[in-house]
Amino acid sequence: PGRAVSTAALIVASLGSVALLAACGFALTAFVPSLRKKALARRLAWAYLLGLAYVGVSLYALSHWAGFDLRRGTVLTVSAVPIALATWRGRLVRGEGERPRARASRIQRAACVAAAGAGALVSLAVLSNAVSSVESGFDPRMTWNPAAAYVRAALTVDAPALLDASVYLQNPRYPLLLPVLQVAGEEGFDTDDDERVPRPLYAVLLPVLLLLVFDVAE
Repeated sequence: PGRAVSTAALIVASLGSVALLAACGFALTAFVPSLRKKALARRLAWAYLLGLAYVGVSLYALSHWAGFDLRRGTVLTVSAVPIALATWRGRLVRGEGERPRARASRIQRAACVAAAGAGALVSLAVLSNAVSSVESGFDPRMTWNPAAAYVRAALTVDAPALLDASVYLQNPRYPLLLPVLQVAGEEGFDTDDDERVPRPLYAVLLPVLLLLVFDVAE
């Protein structure tokens, strides 16, 4: 039973981190007319990228220049700001209709449905693997996971281990944006350093990419 609870908590934390970033980005799209007018799926794709950039850069700046610890309170406060602003302005839920598009032919509609179905199946498989399996890639284990562990242990992006030339790092100049986002998810949902927690953060980028390609191409 304890293991089942732990697994359930892990899934909640990993998917909750994705949802939190998407919610932040969705709130930010409310202030960008060109994004606010998009259909929900496309808007969510742009929102996820905006959420990644906003939360990652904000936490890095607060930690490096203002000396804030990367604790749960800091993560949740940063995440809540755009949502609160969008709600206050009454723009969080309210969207605007897209401009009318030329009616697609039957072949075009069938192709879109087939592409969407294939993309959904592949994305679901990747996400399922991310939630259920441990990390096996070389780059995550040797680059951004160690960086995230050092940052979380020190609760700052200026972790002593990252600044100590005697500490071996596979890629000492690797940007800390994604490691900071991993720490944000772990701190925000109060989990341990289980490497499965941040994996959906990257897995969701696949459907996001597919939706953005579809949006731009159309």
